[in-house]
Parts: sequence; C-alpha cells; structure tokens
Amino acid sequence: MKIVVGGQMDKQSIAKLIESLAADKVTVEIKSDIEATLAIQMGQADYYVGACSTGAGGALGIATGLLGPAKCVSVGGQMDKQSIAKLIESLAADKVTVEIKSDIEATLAIQMGQADYYVGACSTGAGGALGIATGLLGPAKCVSISTPAKTMTQQEINDEVAKGKVAFGFVNYDAEKVVPMLLNALLNK
Repeated sequence: MKIVVGGQMDKQSIAKLIESLAADKVTVEIKSDIEATLAIQMGQADYYVGACSTGAGGALGIATGLLGPAKCVSVGGQMDKQSIAKLIESLAADKVTVEIKSDIEATLAIQMGQADYYVGACSTGAGGALGIATGLLGPAKCVSISTPAKTMTQQEINDEVAKGKVAFGFVNYDAEKVVPMLLNALLNK
C-alpha cells in the first residue's frame, strides 16, 4: 500500500508518524498537493493524507477538486458521540469520513461545505440532537429519524434524504437500528 502525504502543514511529521505505525505495511511519499492527487488519479498511490489548520481547505482543496468530495459526516448531539462515530466508521469506513464535533462546530461544518451531513443523538431525538442544527440550518434541512414514540422506516428515511435533509437526529438507544438505514439512504442517494 502506498500513501502520499500532501496538505499545507506538518508533512514531514505526518509521514514519520505513518511510517512508525506501519513501516512494514506501507510506503510513504511526501509530495505537493497536486502531485499527491495526481498520484492517486494515475494509480501510483492508494491513499492521500493531508493536514492544515482547519482539516479541510488546505488539506483537501486540490484533492477534492480533482478526485471529487468524499462524504463527510459530522457527529454532534448530546449523547454517545464516540460510539455513534465508531458505528458509522464500522459500517462505511471506506465510503465516509467521520468527525466528532460540538453541535455548533458540526452545524457550521455543514454551512461552510466542510461536511456533507450532521448526525446527533439525545434522549428525545430532537432537542439536544438537532436544536442548534435546526436553528442554523432551518427546519427544512433537519429531521428526527427516531423519537421515543416512533422510528422511521428505511423508505421514510430515503424520502427525507431525497427531500434534501442534511441533519439527522435520533434517540441514542436507536443508533444501531437507524444509523445503518441512514447510511444506506445517504450512500445510495
């Protein structure tokens, strides 16, 4: 496996870290952003890693422009962020990137184009999960896919995604039931 390191910051230290963790399994090369991205396009490298102060523009700007954006899911909400992020990664690690953020950071990431979707959990699936997202993105972009009284079906979730919803709230104990359905809808959109 070959990893190219681009981005705007700390290329040397990132390359050394990757080599120290997996030297027997990977080859690491440091390149400019454009060279790293072209190496991926031409099949000369398998993965691109980049860093900048925001984790987006300087790290992924050229790569996103040439390779197309990956789906990015920001996990906010008030409960179980770590376990929800791990669940998403276990189901779709090769198709999405997952970031754990505060509610306001996750919502702003959507607004600034640094994330594609927001998911959050709380005890009701609405207030703590979607309060800030609803306030900043508007109710037309947000939906509770589970509440203590009801869990949406796969078709209902598909319909909400088709309507342009980008922020999804649910009851924390429903995560294992609704997250797979949500990822199915988002990835097959």
